[in-house]
Amino acid sequence: MRRCVLALLASLALAGCAADQGADDYTAYFDSDFRTWTGAGPAALSGQVAYRLADGRTLTCAGGSVMLLPASGYNLDAEQSFAAGKGFPANYDRNAYKFVRETPCDGGGRFKFDGLPAQNWIVLARVTWQETAPSYEFWKINDTQKSGYLFREILLDAGSNAVALSNREFVEDKN
Repeated sequence: MRRCVLALLASLALAGCAADQGADDYTAYFDSDFRTWTGAGPAALSGQVAYRLADGRTLTCAGGSVMLLPASGYNLDAEQSFAAGKGFPANYDRNAYKFVRETPCDGGGRFKFDGLPAQNWIVLARVTWQETAPSYEFWKINDTQKSGYLFREILLDAGSNAVALSNREFVEDKN
């Protein structure tokens, strides 16, 4: 009987280990995990965002911004949400936003950050566009707004660093 109970407990423990991690299971948020990304540092990052649509149009982040998220365990878990086309997780801790750095994009989709700690970061930009479906009824408009994220992890060295976000880094927004 004792062997049966032990075997049952062992199989339950293994089943618990094999269970899929839920969509909302993230690394716990702690301010202290972001300590190495605070303050100024010796690194700079410049880059450009350019996504080419199938119809030949090129989209940039012009008029928008680029964000740098510390590549902490918490944000690496959130990155899974970007990769799935869901944007920021619904339960993303609002306190984590105070560690996000943001800069505007110019008309050509170029951006620049100065005074960064030489750390691992997640570079993130969002693009949006209108897509028109063909219609034979002139009074009917079939415009649909679409969007997506371009993102990449990057390890910044002291000094100047550069990155280009393009089609390889794009994930369409599924929301």
